Amino acid sequence: MTTVGILSQNIGPHLGYYPGDFSQPFQDDANATDARSRKRMEPVIVSALDLKRLQQKLEGVGVEERIRQMQKEDREERYRLSKARVSRWDNTIAGQRRKRLQSRSDRLAAEEAERVRMDQEYAAEEAERRKAAIDRAKQLQYYQTDMVKNFHSKVVLFEALKERDMQVALKKERAELERKRDLEYAREEEPKAVAAKQAELQVQLEVRRRALQAQQDLLDQLRQKQAREDVEAEACRREAETLTRLDEEFKQKQKEAAAKQRSQRAILRQELLNMKEELATRNAADRQLDAEESRKADEWADRKRQQNIKKKERERTWFNESQRMRQCIGEQTAKEDALIDAKIDEAVAKAMRDREEKVKRQEKEAAEKKRRQADELTTAYKSHIRRTEIQRKIQKEQDQEELKEYVRLNEQATSERKVRKQELLRKGKELQDVHLREIALHTAQRAKDREEQLANDRATLAVHEHDDERLQAYMKSLAAESWAQDNARLQHYVHEETSKPKDQRPWRLADKHWVDTGKRLGLTSNKYHPMDVAGTNEICRGDFLSVVGKATSRCGSAAGGATVVCTPQPSASPANSRPASSSTIISPRTGGHCKQGRPAILERLPAVHV
Repeated sequence: MTTVGILSQNIGPHLGYYPGDFSQPFQDDANATDARSRKRMEPVIVSALDLKRLQQKLEGVGVEERIRQMQKEDREERYRLSKARVSRWDNTIAGQRRKRLQSRSDRLAAEEAERVRMDQEYAAEEAERRKAAIDRAKQLQYYQTDMVKNFHSKVVLFEALKERDMQVALKKERAELERKRDLEYAREEEPKAVAAKQAELQVQLEVRRRALQAQQDLLDQLRQKQAREDVEAEACRREAETLTRLDEEFKQKQKEAAAKQRSQRAILRQELLNMKEELATRNAADRQLDAEESRKADEWADRKRQQNIKKKERERTWFNESQRMRQCIGEQTAKEDALIDAKIDEAVAKAMRDREEKVKRQEKEAAEKKRRQADELTTAYKSHIRRTEIQRKIQKEQDQEELKEYVRLNEQATSERKVRKQELLRKGKELQDVHLREIALHTAQRAKDREEQLANDRATLAVHEHDDERLQAYMKSLAAESWAQDNARLQHYVHEETSKPKDQRPWRLADKHWVDTGKRLGLTSNKYHPMDVAGTNEICRGDFLSVVGKATSRCGSAAGGATVVCTPQPSASPANSRPASSSTIISPRTGGHCKQGRPAILERLPAVHV
């Protein structure tokens, strides 16, 4: 019961903090509900002290309660004073924390002030750099103007000429030094050259003497060689006579064998020619085969000739070795030739038999192929006749449909042309009224633009004069530089340019001088532009095209297939409220001529101006 009484009172800040409601005990929801239900069922036991306290509360505050309240107030006052005194101490946790927070705030304030100072310094430096960059950009932009670039090009030219003069002078000095050096070197080397020349003459004499001795030795060797060659020539002559006789005998045999081969080849070629004439209408395979056979025959003849050449070389070698070996080889060669000829004859006979069989087989295949082609051609022709009949019927039906569609489209186009013609006449009238209003507005605008242009021209002239003066100052400052002092051409040019009066100076900005825009565009001072005046006349006026540069022109095809032919008309002044008009003849497609007046078919239509 004591605990409940204490918790039901306000504890106060000097004892602690209770986050709940002091009037209610701290229990769980379920436990509190059960406890309340049980308390309602149980009887309440009140002690005498509690009963007395309740009675005092009902009757008023008693002495003890007042004492307790005074003690409580005294404790609270002492607590407040103690707290105020402790709050100023630095050796407490709160004091240390307060001190740290104060030092931190002071440090942050100092850092912020330093950052502000550095930002100001950086801003000042950035402004200086920006100003320097802007000045540099303006300077570079000024250097890119035509007058400064022209002056810079002349400065570069003068510097190049100056450098060239210096190089020419240096070249002359170097040439003179080189010539002097060569003379001194020649005087120093002259004794050495004389001694070297004498030594060279001695060497040449010794070489010539040795050459004469060598020539004498060679002459003796030649004489000995000539004697040996005479003896060898006699032996060779006798051997050559023997070889010639044997060679003639061998050639005679070769001629007989060649005559036999030529006769056989002629017979074979004649047969091949006859077969070629008979098989002229056949495929290219036969001709290729004949050519292949001829090539093989030629190759065989070539191989035969090569064999004969090799045999001759071999025989000559054998003749040099011994006469006996030559005779044996000749007999063996004759046997080999006989065997080769027999093999060739057998191969030719076999080729002839194979060719005859192949020709018969090809003739049979060609006849069968021709019969098949005839059957296919007959079938294809009949099919073509049937398809042609079907296509003719389909085409006839399509032509009838197209004719009907064309008649319908022609009627529709005729009605559309009539409507479009009426619409064009109405729009032409509206366009004429709008254009007349635009002319009046444009005249006033041109007068205003002329005044603005004059003001701009005066301002431009002032700018040009300022630029010219600035260029004069820049030229003088550049001529006063140390590197330009010794350049006579540059100094003379700057003096000439800066000493001229303003009225005698050439215009430095040729591409920016004042131009009479009216004269350049072909305008007059009191009249409207002819091209605009031409647009105030009738639709498709020829005068408009003549202003562009054509004397006469056709405006193109009008609706309905007609051609609008335009003729030049005299231009009108914008002072007139209604410019002079002339009619335009719309000629048919077959032709027509441009003339004044309106045809009878158009007399009922009102005059239209644009």
